[in-house]
Amino acid sequence: MEQQSISTAKAGIVTSLQARCSVIAAANPTRGKYNQQLPLGQNVELTEPILSRFDVLCVVLDRADPIEDETLEQFVVESQMRSHPHYGEVDEIVRGTGAGARRVDKVDKDIISHDLLRKYIMYARDKICPRIDSIDQDMLEKLYGDLRREQVGECMRITVRYLESVIRMSEAFARMHLRDTVRQDDVDHAILNFSKYLAPITGEHERAHKILQDLVKEHVRGFVLSHGAVPGKCVVEREELDLRCHDYGILDIKAYLESDLFKAAFEYKKNKGQIILTLPH
Repeated sequence: MEQQSISTAKAGIVTSLQARCSVIAAANPTRGKYNQQLPLGQNVELTEPILSRFDVLCVVLDRADPIEDETLEQFVVESQMRSHPHYGEVDEIVRGTGAGARRVDKVDKDIISHDLLRKYIMYARDKICPRIDSIDQDMLEKLYGDLRREQVGECMRITVRYLESVIRMSEAFARMHLRDTVRQDDVDHAILNFSKYLAPITGEHERAHKILQDLVKEHVRGFVLSHGAVPGKCVVEREELDLRCHDYGILDIKAYLESDLFKAAFEYKKNKGQIILTLPH
């Protein structure tokens, strides 16, 4: 927690109690689907004062991607295999049954056990207390000033809490490596978490362009999985783009289809209602 303490006034007792713990919270989007064109606060209906109390904010999107879905499936299955108490006693594990049983996974001897990982985390948390006296304080001051100046539009408001978050994250990175002092690369690593706060919300044409690019990627992935080769061109139906843009609050894409941004990359066959992208060989 931010101040690592909590104040209470109840039954005539007014005091401050230690609360040295981490808080992990999860929230679903209010409309059932995360709208990437809206700030995080509007998607989950949490106020800026609440959001500013978290050191790390992560958006997890569920996109249908055959390649990533297969990778996730393998990860889940193999995680279950590795969690077995006798996993390290064999040299290889056969996955699947029947014809699929020919697929063999080698046991990775470098993977540490859950018990060892737990001991490592407990040791780092209890024994390692990194000092921050060696970091570049001028750099942190400049970071805070830049964040305050560059916040635009509906981006989340930057407060001094984010400067404290950078320091806490820097200490956490140093603690992970069992270091007694915070190094400059720890600070640099923590600062990367704040790049999302500086990105302004783009215009409607740029948003439609990004949606079209995502559709093209989905079509190309599907073709590659089905035919084993990259197509010479990709065709996206105008109706499909209309529906996808409508999900993100873009109700009319006519102006986008006539813009220089669209014409520089795509070709629109109005009589067929098709958007065509020629792919390099």
